[in-house]
Amino acid sequence: MTAYHKRLVVGEVSGKERIILLRANGASEMFSQQTNGSFAGDSDTNFNLVKNTSEYIVTDRLGNVETYNVQGLIQTETDSAGNTTTYAYNSTGQLTTVTGPFGHQLQFTYNATHHLIETATLPDSTVLHYSYQQSAQNMAYNLTSVTYPDSSSKTYHYEDSSLPNHLTGITDQNGIRFATWTYDAQGRALTSEHAVTTNAAPQERFLFSWGSTGDTTVTDPKGNKEVFKFITILGVKKLTEKANLADNKKILQTFDGRGNLTSHTNEEGRKTTYTYNTANQRLSMTEAVGTTSARTTNYTYYSNTVDLITSIKKPSVVSGNIATTTIDYNADLLPERITQAGYKPGGAAVSRITTLNYNSYGQITSIDGPRGDVNDLTTFTYHSCTSGAECGRLATVTNALNQVTTYQAYDGAGRVTSLTDAVGLLTQLTYDALGRIIEIKQTSPNGVVRTTDYSYNTIGKLASVATPAGTTLTYSYDNAHNLSTVTDNLGNSIKYKYDLSGNLIEEKINDPSGTLARKIQNTYDVRNNLQTINFGGSLTQLVQDAIGNLRSVTDANSHITTHEYNSLNQLTRTIDALSSPVQYSYDKQDNVVSLNTPNGATTTSTYDDLGNLLSETSPDRGITTYSYDQAGNQIGQTDARGVITTMTYDALNRILTKGYPGSNEDVTYAYDSCLNGIGHLCSITDESGTTTYSYNVFGNIVERIQTIEGVSYTTQFTYNADNRVTQIIYPTGHTIAYSRDALGRISAANLSISGQTQPLISNVSYTPDGLLRTQTFGNGLQETRSYNGMRLLENWQLGSTSTTYTYDAVGNMLTRASNTGTQTFT
Repeated sequence: MTAYHKRLVVGEVSGKERIILLRANGASEMFSQQTNGSFAGDSDTNFNLVKNTSEYIVTDRLGNVETYNVQGLIQTETDSAGNTTTYAYNSTGQLTTVTGPFGHQLQFTYNATHHLIETATLPDSTVLHYSYQQSAQNMAYNLTSVTYPDSSSKTYHYEDSSLPNHLTGITDQNGIRFATWTYDAQGRALTSEHAVTTNAAPQERFLFSWGSTGDTTVTDPKGNKEVFKFITILGVKKLTEKANLADNKKILQTFDGRGNLTSHTNEEGRKTTYTYNTANQRLSMTEAVGTTSARTTNYTYYSNTVDLITSIKKPSVVSGNIATTTIDYNADLLPERITQAGYKPGGAAVSRITTLNYNSYGQITSIDGPRGDVNDLTTFTYHSCTSGAECGRLATVTNALNQVTTYQAYDGAGRVTSLTDAVGLLTQLTYDALGRIIEIKQTSPNGVVRTTDYSYNTIGKLASVATPAGTTLTYSYDNAHNLSTVTDNLGNSIKYKYDLSGNLIEEKINDPSGTLARKIQNTYDVRNNLQTINFGGSLTQLVQDAIGNLRSVTDANSHITTHEYNSLNQLTRTIDALSSPVQYSYDKQDNVVSLNTPNGATTTSTYDDLGNLLSETSPDRGITTYSYDQAGNQIGQTDARGVITTMTYDALNRILTKGYPGSNEDVTYAYDSCLNGIGHLCSITDESGTTTYSYNVFGNIVERIQTIEGVSYTTQFTYNADNRVTQIIYPTGHTIAYSRDALGRISAANLSISGQTQPLISNVSYTPDGLLRTQTFGNGLQETRSYNGMRLLENWQLGSTSTTYTYDAVGNMLTRASNTGTQTFT
């Protein structure tokens, strides 16, 4: 079955119809005909089924409608906005085409012998081929291979003669057995594993054992065991307990009679409870049950038959009040108005409203932001046609300042292939037969072209990236499909190693000769949380609780920092190696409202229900208050002296002015109006003068003019195809030109004055991880640097002068020894 193969199985029991609704994911729902002719499903169903004279109609709880013929074949699928997908069949009832509302099609062909799908043709004309083999045990056909448009294929194995239709393995496009499964006599999984790699053992190998009461024990690749317990409600298994035997911590869950989760207690004993209405819609969620931090969120819905949330109510920052998010829907059940409403600590109401509009296809045509002082409207248009790759796809996005991005072309799969931004930069994207991007080509209005190329290996993993300036990275993978090596075009490499659970345990950086330059090693706890980091010999130890909160950090000097959390998993206390505590407290919206430092100083803050910081009181700065516009932009600040700063913003929420008490201190900002400036800062004016900027079409600053007391100073920049600076012309006319190596790093710099050129630096080289190793200055002096395993400078030499450095285990400098003597540090 594909995602489009849905159907009804129509039967009869005691003279009444019984319908089984089969979903593409293998799930099923049963409906029984009642005395009055209507159909009823289980109490946990998310569907409604109605029969008329010629068809069955199935409606889900989001307003989507499916129609089926009397044979149970799906005919149409219509979303809440009225967009209809149609299904067509051949004379034997096999699905042949699926046609979307804009004419995009999927097509299927079938083998004449066993009537199984032979090919699937995607909307972009990509064809997938399927092969099958008949089982000798039960004569059923198993899918044995899928062949892709690049002629690569993936093979599926069925090697258990007692379970001839159970998948036992997958061989990838490289011909390597990537995955293997085994089963017990009842068809339940016993093992699941990936290919053998450098560990000389299968990766991600899990063992399963099945208790007589339905419990399942899963043993992970490291030998740690977890026990899962279930109950069955309305034919569906529900997890009630998951116990980790390695740390003896467990998850506990309870359910109501309709299968709704009513409580969840995590591994640290923190409990969340839920309530529901008779339509199985969640009405409330209470976190941190049984503690002083307990808080409840309540939900309301469009109706008992439509699962669209219309309000979310949470505790306000003002005790006893409620912060509410309200969502209004149009007739097509699309959100058209979102209102956030709440309070300031003093009790004053605050709100923020965003409105949305749609076309007749349910596509969003505008978003009107919350501001009332400017027109903050973003609009969208779409290609209006009924046949062709572009039909129904996004055509333009126009922001609140009428700056337009245009999407000219798409391929048949809906991937954009050509777009032009507001500056006029054309970006063209090319994809391979499997839909992976292989080229991004950018063309400026004056014809400058920059191309980035991508390639992939036979299993679909990224194999190489080549930038416009020629920098190349290549990637290789192990048999379990983990990234194993990244190599640049100078031959430097990073090699990765993994444990049996697939966690990264080692990263080695090597130079082109294979000499090790840097190594990082990691270990993990029983829950696969990072436990130790060994960075060049400096060991950091981490302790995390069972839900991933960091509880302590021990550095390489054995200094310990601990962290404490409340029942909402908020950090409440940090104690450093000197036993100095920092304490935090929070409001009902998770904002930090007080911070107590080891010296006894306390900083307090207040927020409104929109998340705006309204005031801050600290021992050193006194009281600072803040004000905001409807979009959350800070428009005012008053410090403890009573000094007021005001701000204004454009329709894109970019700052335009900062006003200070003295008018000559004001700062203004301008955007968009300079060369290629759309979307960029074009000028800043303050009491010292004005600085203006110009850009190239790729967004790089090409000119900066600073005007001070009426005198202009111009600096110009040029770039290579990777947007790295290659030349700077200073206001004096002096020019510095940079040469770069194959990785784009500076390899030399020359200074030109009045046509005379002299070297500033040359022969620049780097370590494999990018640290400066050597350079020669224009006067002939050579600088050489070497580093320890923590990337800290260890030896430095300039001409005949040399300095060596030593460090403790965490990187604090201990000694600095040079020709003139030695300094020590504690």
